[in-house]
Amino acid sequence: MKSNVMKSMMLLLLAVLLAGTGCSKIKQINLDSYKIKSVVPDGLKNVDMVINIVVDNPAALHFTVDSPVVEVYRKGSHIGTFTTEPITVAAKSKDSQDVKGHITLENGQTIPKVLPYLLNFKPEDYTLNIDTVVRLKSGLHKRIVMKQVEVNDLIKK
Repeated sequence: MKSNVMKSMMLLLLAVLLAGTGCSKIKQINLDSYKIKSVVPDGLKNVDMVINIVVDNPAALHFTVDSPVVEVYRKGSHIGTFTTEPITVAAKSKDSQDVKGHITLENGQTIPKVLPYLLNFKPEDYTLNIDTVVRLKSGLHKRIVMKQVEVNDLIKK
């Protein structure tokens, strides 16, 4: 349920990195594990959370996924927008870090309305629009915008 959604979001962030580069080592970056540490509703329209992730980065590139914004759609209906703080990954590392995230539900959506979607999560029902900037330690950066990314494709291993 919630863990599948969060895994999808974290895999999405890694997919954004892969789409923006061509280095073969970058394609070996892997989200080894994740764990939702806290989920705190903020009224009926927002949810704050902390997710611990372990990223294995064999590439010689230190990079940051700078404040990704992910619009979440279920069967074509806009559910809400998922954002996180910047996520930095050191070169040639396998590190654990806590990532703070926030979901703002779209007008017409409420936590009680969306909860059944989470309890019966089906990745094939979801698509994402992604907008983020990937920054290298050197300062080089690239904005990446991806539309209608199917969550089902992101979580296949």
